Formats: sequence, structure tokens, C-alpha cells
Amino acid sequence: MVGRIQNVRTNIKSIKNDVEKVITKFDLTDGRYTVPVTLFDDFGVQFAEELEDCKQTEIYIIIAAAKVGLYEGIANLTNYPATRIYINPTHYSIGELKAKMLETIEETVSSPPQEITELKTLTIKEIKAMTPDSTECRVKCQLKVTKVEEQSSWFYAVCTKCPKEISRVDGVFKCEDCNRIIPYPDKRFRICTLCSDNTGSIAVIFLDQEVTRIIEKTVFDIEVDAIQENTEGKFPAVLKTFEKKVYTITLNITENNLKKGSMVYEADEIFDKIESTANFDPSTNTDTQMVEAATVDLKDDDLSTPTTGISSTKTRARVDIEPVAFDPKEDTPAKLNKKDKKKKIRLSLYIPHAINCEKTASKGKMSSRYAALANLKTGVDNYKIKVRVIRKWRGATKTGEEFKNFNILLLDNKDYKKTDKFRVVRRDNQLIFTTDTKIQQIEETAAQIATEIFDFYDLSELKNYMTETTYVIDVVGVIKDHKILLEQITNRHGIQQEQAKFVISDGRTNVNVTFWDKYAQVFVEAIWKKMETPVIIILAGCRVQMWSNAPNVTHVAPTTFYLNLNHHSVNQLRRMLAIPDFSKKVMAMEKKKKAELLTVEAIKSLDKDSVEAEVLAHVTIMHVDDQQKWFFKICTSCDFEVDFVNEFYSCARCQRIVPYPEIRFRLVVIALDATGSLQILLEDREVRSLLGKRARQLIPQEATEEYFPESFKMLATQTFTIKMEIHAANVLKQSNLYWATNICHGFKLEEMDTEMEQQPQSQSINTQATTSTAHLPGMSDLNCNSSAVTN
Repeated sequence: MVGRIQNVRTNIKSIKNDVEKVITKFDLTDGRYTVPVTLFDDFGVQFAEELEDCKQTEIYIIIAAAKVGLYEGIANLTNYPATRIYINPTHYSIGELKAKMLETIEETVSSPPQEITELKTLTIKEIKAMTPDSTECRVKCQLKVTKVEEQSSWFYAVCTKCPKEISRVDGVFKCEDCNRIIPYPDKRFRICTLCSDNTGSIAVIFLDQEVTRIIEKTVFDIEVDAIQENTEGKFPAVLKTFEKKVYTITLNITENNLKKGSMVYEADEIFDKIESTANFDPSTNTDTQMVEAATVDLKDDDLSTPTTGISSTKTRARVDIEPVAFDPKEDTPAKLNKKDKKKKIRLSLYIPHAINCEKTASKGKMSSRYAALANLKTGVDNYKIKVRVIRKWRGATKTGEEFKNFNILLLDNKDYKKTDKFRVVRRDNQLIFTTDTKIQQIEETAAQIATEIFDFYDLSELKNYMTETTYVIDVVGVIKDHKILLEQITNRHGIQQEQAKFVISDGRTNVNVTFWDKYAQVFVEAIWKKMETPVIIILAGCRVQMWSNAPNVTHVAPTTFYLNLNHHSVNQLRRMLAIPDFSKKVMAMEKKKKAELLTVEAIKSLDKDSVEAEVLAHVTIMHVDDQQKWFFKICTSCDFEVDFVNEFYSCARCQRIVPYPEIRFRLVVIALDATGSLQILLEDREVRSLLGKRARQLIPQEATEEYFPESFKMLATQTFTIKMEIHAANVLKQSNLYWATNICHGFKLEEMDTEMEQQPQSQSINTQATTSTAHLPGMSDLNCNSSAVTN
């Protein structure tokens, strides 16, 4: 945080638990908002002494690595072991803040929470009688399923990220909202039914969540049954069991029903006669004492290896788990003390094999219904959720030293929906397990929760995620050569490492995978075990990096690999491998092409087969284009280019305001050889290597946005060897602007090749974050028809 100090209070002494503490308090403001700051003991005393020595009337500070807490309902900054405070530093953010201190912005007032009302019970006649000016709502009704429609499709495909319904276009499933191919989409039930009561009939759509719960099968379960029974293409008999039964159904009354006269309604919830009086608890109906566990036993966790999943394509029996009975008549737990801000969360866990629970007696009473993970909200004292622990990992430092946190990934039977670096799920919510958390292990019989869930990205689109550091992704592919060995290397920092490298393919695209150190050791040991070949691997929670201008998949802390897992994506790939042409494409080994040295004339004559290829050119920079903007601003968290919106710089990826963004080079030069000239875009790394300075070092504090540094003129008339990437725009649109991926002084090849070979993108199993490259600008950001361009 950066701000101006105000309202400094005298040091306060307090006694807590017979220990005397010294507290230093002041406020920090940026002209728009004010945040209280509390410093403790020696850290605060030393800071107060340094303030007294300051001669300036206005004191600005930067607090680095501060801890944010909640005190009396207000956000409060305090010190942590890593915290450092800089008083009136010569940093660009201080100058910018002083210029902004005159601006004032009103804070937005949040709207009150929406009231929850009881649902009305209506007949079909009353539903049809609702007028067009009625508001959209949910109602209850008792209906008999007269018929299940067999001619309509009984399922649909959804994006594994949104999830939005998608369809196949040009042979692939693509989500237009996410702008990505979905190689193995999830599938959801959508059953068309005709329902009636004694007042009329309507069409009702039974959706995935309720159908899965009632029949205790997913779409993939039914597809597998059809393959085994040789009934593919036929309407599943199990779905006909809805007919002739009476259900209490919650219907969604939408604008289509009210204003467009549609008689087709969606069922939000379905309760039959038994379910409507049951308590929905998975245990037996007998009143017994619930056994809970407040802590997790980590003794069985092997700290020397990462979590992996290895299986054959055969269906494995579920792990036998002793059920723990639940007593719905237990006393209600005492309310939380107002001073205690912790949230109590009561959990029911399906624990596959990884975690043991210490069981103690419980005195609490839980609700009869389970909450969905997607619906958890802050500020609620108690939740009851039913989930499966599908993955676990320990947090660790780069050197392997363990943190005190233990991460588990929970899955319930709801959709996998969007929203720290390398997050496994795209969600804002995180559950914090404390001594107040009550964990109950329950019987897995008739569970509707999947054993795993993946959000697969198509291998052809991984290049778009090489700078992604916010979320991890899932991929699946065939290992082209499973005879993988550990290699000993020395990285660019002179440190000895082990690596395992291999290539995966989906039949259309090949992608390199690199594992490091302990993770590589575990993987190599697993891959050499006897199993069906070719080996199909799922990498869950992996990271994509750029190496030699191509995507390279590697691992971070949550990454888990599965070999020949019994999953529908693996089974589909295995069936396709039986097709000779597909198998030949998958197993074909490609020889990597080296960048070829070409003249400018030859580079301009390249055809579409050269798209994404790299070329070398010996050129002389004749002119630095001062009509193009020579820098861009990036987010200080993710390095993504920020946008200036409503007087603020904001990051679309991090979804936050970036008050003081960093600056990166983006310089356009005119280069030529004896055969012609072209425009070349030099990005931050290339310009820094030439000038030996960062972009911000070239900008005087009082400079305007139009300032153009004189030092750029030093590059003119000098000779360079430049490596460039051929983009589609260069070939298809005849764009004269080329992206440089490396540069060195003089006409040399050996120097550049050596430099490229000494840059392994090492990533050990314990690494949580690495420096990423800046966002690659689009062609629209630059003027490709600059007046400085020569023919």
C-alpha cells in the first residue's frame, strides 16, 4: 500500500494475557479512502522514532507486505514478519499519488440484501392464468408425469468452464463466451416431459441436477451402460421410470412463459412423495450419535512425493468406508461470540483414501438440507455441505520448506463454475478449516458426487495461456513415447536439477511437458510400471509456460497426474487409437525445426505454412519509429496489460484497480538489409538487453505521455541479428510488422543459440509462482502503416 500519513497517535501500552504490548496507530490515505494502520511492539516503536526525525510536513510511505485484518468491522493494516515501511521513498508511485491527492471520488453504497420469501403452491390452471405483467418467479405444484418424450435429445453438452451450452461446429465443440475449444465437454440431462394435474397439462423440462439425484446416474454412466449393453443410440430405459409418478415440483416462471405464451417450464427442484418428508440425510434413520473430527491426521501423508493418481482402464471398486451415523435430534450449537469472527462450517466428507479423521463426540444439530459449494456466502454462521475430497497438496516454498497449510480440493454434485496465483478452481470463496469446523465422514453408498472433475483445455489453444498465472488448467493427451528417463541438468543459476521431458498429443496437436526434481522422480517411477500402452495422461491443475516460443506444460503445487484413468475423455481417446489413421498421427515423431537465416525479401515471401515459425535475419536498424507509443503499462500482480477506464488503470484478469502500474518497453524500429526493409517490434526483454535499463528509468518524473527518450536514437545505424516469429497477419494480411523474440549485437548466430539453450524454464514441485512474460499486444495496438515504413 502507498499513501500519506495522517492522525498519528501516541504509542499505547496494553496488557493482554499478562503480556505488555506497545501499539502504534495512524491513518493512511490516498485522497479518496482512508485506512487505519496498527503496528505492534518494536516494529511500531522504531517506526514512530523514524517519524520524529522526519523534517517534511507531509509524510508519504509505502507499506510492503502488510497484513490486512478486520477490526470492529473495518479493514485494518498491520505488520507481519515480512512487512517493511519506506518513508518518503523516491518511487514513482509517490509522485503519482501527490498529483492525485486533489481528486475526490464518492464511495458506492451497497444495496440491501434481497429478502427471501416462501414459494406459492399453484395449480396448472393458476400458472396458465398468470398475466404478462406478472414478475418472473418460482412456484410449487404437484404434478404427475404423463409422458417422457423420447424423440427429443435427453442431454446436452456444456463448457467445462462457464458452464454454457455448446454445440459442435466444424467438428469441434467451442464455447463462444470463453473463446476456446472444449475438447471433452461435460454433459447434462435435459429430459422433456408432459406433466398434468386435475386442472390441465404443461411441458416440463427436468434438468441435470435433479435427474442425477433421483436416478443416481450421470449422463456418462448411462452412456457406459449403453456401450456395454450394445444399446447405443436408443433412448435410455431408466429415464422412462419417471412416468406415472407424482412429484412436488418447483417451477421457474420466466419471461418466455409470461409474455411469449410458452407452455414449456423448467423444473428447478423435484421432490417425490418420499423425498418431501425425508430429511435428505445420507445416513440411516435411526437416532444415533454423530461422530465428528475437528482435525485432519497428516501422518499418512508421504511428504516426499506429490499426490498422483494411477489407474488402469478397468473400473475400480470404491474404497470401503465405515459410515458414521448422524443424529438430527442433537442440540443446537451455541451461537458465536460477537468478538469471534470465525465461521462455523459443518462438513460431510466422502474421503477416498487420503485423509484420516480424529473422531470426537458432537453436540450440534445440523440442518436437514445440504448447501451447494457454489452458494456459500460470507457472514453466515453455519453451513452443512456434502462434498468429496478429490485432491490434496501441501503449500511449500521454492526451496522445499513446508508452510503450515494443507490444501484440499472439494467437489459437490453441482456444476463446476468460474471464479492467489495458480488457483485450482475459478471461485472467490475459500473455506478456512479451524477448531470450530466439524467434519463427519459419511457412507458413500448411492453417492451422486463424481470421483473427479476436470476442465480440459484443447492442446491447440495452450499458446493463449502461456502468461496465465492466476489459474491452473487441465489437459489430457496420449504420451507419444512412454520410455521416459530422468535427465541431470545445470540451470542458468548454476543449480543441479532433474527433469523428465515428454510429448503428449490429441491427434492434432503435440505439446511438450516438463517435470522437475521430486515430481519428475515420482512420475518416471510411475510411467515405468506395467500398464496398457499407449499411456494416456491427465494433468490436472498444471501450468503452461513459454519455451522456445512454444507452450510447455509443467507443474505447480496442486498439479496431479493420472495415468490411464477410468474417465470418459481417456476412454474416448483409447477408442480413437484403434483407428489406424488417428493412431499414426498421434505416435508420429516430429523433428523440431531450427530458425533459418533468411533475407528480408525471403521473409516477406513466406507462405501460410510458415505461420508460427521462427526466422533469423541479419539487419541494420535505420530508424526508431517515434510515431508509435514506445511503452505500455502492466498489472503489478499478473503482468497483464492494464486498461485506463473511468480515470483508473484496471486489470481485466485480476479484476482490480492497479493504482501504480509498471511500465514495459514496446518499441517499433525500421530494419533493413541489402534486399529490403521491414518493421520489427522489440518488446521489453529485447530493449532492456540492448539499453541495459528498464523503461521507467528513461522517463523523467515531470514527463508527459508523449515523451520520447533520446537514448533510442543510439540504436540507429547499428547491426543486429534478430530472431522473429511469423504471425498469420504477416502472411495472410501482408502485414509489414514482425515480432522479435530475441536480439543480439552484430551479425552472429553462435551467441544467440548459446543464449537460448541456457534458458530452461525450470519449475520445481514446490514453486508457487514465477516471473511471467508481459502480455503480447494485439496487431490493432500498433500502426502498421507508419509513415516511416519503407518499401
